[in-house]
Amino acid sequence: MGAMTIDGQKGEKFEDYVDSLEDVNASRGYFTVHNARTKMDNFLGRKVMKIAVYAEKIASRKQEALNLAYLEFAEKLFVTGLIPAARA
Repeated sequence: MGAMTIDGQKGEKFEDYVDSLEDVNASRGYFTVHNARTKMDNFLGRKVMKIAVYAEKIASRKQEALNLAYLEFAEKLFVTGLIPAARA
């Protein structure tokens, strides 16, 4: 049976398989995304969807890109004289 679950029966390597998934995701900086609709998650009692850590990193990178774009835009306006130096 290996790592599979069939009608509530788990294979001999089931726990090792679950632990390996948790370890791989943790080493990459992710939380495991649990989906309550799968048999494995129902078996383990997992019903909560968790957001990966990288979502925060993406949000901060987007903010950095917006800040840089605004800075470049403001510098162009300053060079053309459309805004005073105090506001650039």
